[in-house]
Amino acid sequence: MSSFSQNRFYMLIMVTLFMLTAVLVGCQGKTASPASPTLSATSVTTKGSTALRIVQAKEKAALEIWVDQVNNLYAVDLECTFDPTKLPVADADASKEGIQIQPGQAPTADFVVTNEVNMQTGIIRYVVTQVAPREGFNGQGLLATINLQVAPVGEPSISVKKIILVSREGQPIEVTVGK
Repeated sequence: MSSFSQNRFYMLIMVTLFMLTAVLVGCQGKTASPASPTLSATSVTTKGSTALRIVQAKEKAALEIWVDQVNNLYAVDLECTFDPTKLPVADADASKEGIQIQPGQAPTADFVVTNEVNMQTGIIRYVVTQVAPREGFNGQGLLATINLQVAPVGEPSISVKKIILVSREGQPIEVTVGK
């Protein structure tokens, strides 16, 4: 890669990070509804609106975080709370320090700002963005997977404390959290 191409690539990353930071700072206080859901497979949105839902994976001990009916998704800032004594999270990337969740494809995690699971406080923080020239994500897609050490018995409680979705243009995308 030429020096000019490298500089342009790094500039695009910096501009994307700046836009994400500006949007996230500007969106503080615009969080999920106070009645955040426990684990469920259904959504409570009206037709045509973006929805976020958490479902138990069928094949393995995991919870999947899905986004539905989204247009032009480029970045996400997610914070979930859970009881670590009842929901033992397994590390998705042993090559990195700490415990992480598994990124999905909505949006593609070209740049991971934060991916942390704190087993003392029961907080998951996941902040990722795509990088230009990638187009925004549209439709339904897997945002992330929370791998578990053992399959949960019944419906484990996990709450979405904060969710911010951002478009390619740096605009917030309204989202309803499913129940």
